[in-house]
Amino acid sequence: MSRSTPLLDSDQAAKLLGCSKAALMNFRTQRRGPPYVLIGRLVRYRCRDLARWIKSRRVSPESGTRVQEPRKSSEGQGAE
Repeated sequence: MSRSTPLLDSDQAAKLLGCSKAALMNFRTQRRGPPYVLIGRLVRYRCRDLARWIKSRRVSPESGTRVQEPRKSSEGQGAE
């Protein structure tokens, strides 16, 4: 992992998402929240994963359905 990819703790991630730490815990236990990293028993979130998760939750006001963002062709290439 590069040094430019900071890991956020649950408090920081919750603040960024505008939700409570308890909401993040519920997301994890229900397996419906943003991806996270376990370091031992510590839960951490990558900023990039949070941004992607937020983008994936976007809803179109016209249809009320989630909008699928086009994927970038460079996504998934290279080592992390």
